[in-house]
Amino acid sequence: MGLRQQKKQQTRQRLMAVAATLFDLQGFPATTVDEIAAQVNISRMTFFNYFASKEKLLEALAIDWFSRHSTLFEIMIGGEGTPEAVAPPELNKRLDVIVRHRKFLKMVVLHSQLFNNFTPSSETTDLTVAPYMESHFQNRLTRVREAQQQGSIRNDIEATEICHIYDALRNDIVGRWLMDDDATEKQLRARFSGAMRLFLSGLKDQG
Repeated sequence: MGLRQQKKQQTRQRLMAVAATLFDLQGFPATTVDEIAAQVNISRMTFFNYFASKEKLLEALAIDWFSRHSTLFEIMIGGEGTPEAVAPPELNKRLDVIVRHRKFLKMVVLHSQLFNNFTPSSETTDLTVAPYMESHFQNRLTRVREAQQQGSIRNDIEATEICHIYDALRNDIVGRWLMDDDATEKQLRARFSGAMRLFLSGLKDQG
């Protein structure tokens, strides 16, 4: 990496670090681009050389968050060859992370399009997956296809569709919980557990 590129990378990281602190302390709406730029000692115009908007900076923070937790989210050991292959074996640990970072994740859901960027694929009628979630999706897809080949998951529904249904179900449960400030951690776990039981039982039904 050249010196110029290294400097740009350092500035980008500083912008993200400053924004993360300000977003946490003041909230996303109250934090301005001018304020972020001033703390990094760059101009407003220079800010836009790095991020197209404050929302895109927030998306970058969220993708970085997923990267830092990638080890946990990549874990897909256990449940092979069964309907449980669809759900992450480390589900409770993943919910722990969501609970700990509730404030940040709610901000991402409210002020970015990160969880709304599914687009039609030109090759199939399925939906494509956001790039930052691609590896997680492929891990689940492989497990579902293997379980279908073994006859433990119904094969009248395409494996990709099963995975998209799981993602939609997960996003709905977590999203509604994040938006409800009165909802407790216990409620999140109960809702997720109940939804998974219903979903997994449906995968076994060949009728």
